[in-house]
Amino acid sequence: MHPNDARREDGSRLSAAYWCEAVAHLPASGHSFWLAACPVSSPREALCWLADRAERLAEQLDASAAEAARGWLVDALAHERMLLALTEGSLFMHTIPDEGVRHILSARPVQLQVQAREHFSVTI
Repeated sequence: MHPNDARREDGSRLSAAYWCEAVAHLPASGHSFWLAACPVSSPREALCWLADRAERLAEQLDASAAEAARGWLVDALAHERMLLALTEGSLFMHTIPDEGVRHILSARPVQLQVQAREHFSVTI
């Protein structure tokens, strides 16, 4: 059993995991659009997923916003802060501003409850 796993009285297993999201937020209207999400099993996998999303976004943004996105991709100190936050159980968010849109990349710890038949539910 993984060190972050625990068992409930009913035999189901709780496993530490992380939920990653990419959201586009339009401050002028207050609307948000969910772009992508993915469960991962470690802070390092969360970093990889968010980095992939940042690179995909950078390819679609104007030059200054793309530069900001790519700057985060090579910022080792920012990555270490993200890994530490997730390891300590905190939410991590990174915003990439573009004209009229804020692209928000986030990762947070969640508990996965794995049932005996290997079905699971996510609690956010």
